[in-house]
Amino acid sequence: MALCGFNVMLEAEDAVGACFVSYGVVAENADQAGQLAEGAAQSEGFWSVVVDEVWQPDDLDPEDVGEIPEVLGRTDPVYLDEDEYEED
Repeated sequence: MALCGFNVMLEAEDAVGACFVSYGVVAENADQAGQLAEGAAQSEGFWSVVVDEVWQPDDLDPEDVGEIPEVLGRTDPVYLDEDEYEED
């Protein structure tokens, strides 16, 4: 079982509102990476979770990838309405 590193962008919702959040995942394929990220988001309290995009980062050394499918971490949520509050 050869594992790869993936980045998974999710569209989700929490108590603040709709947002995008990204997870770093080690998985066999893009489908498994998406499922692991969705599960992690739901366990952290996000709902309406939908996979937006899954990709393999270009700068990841294959030797740095572990041997167990897992979620490595996530970014802070970026809320969809944040642009409304920014001053030009």
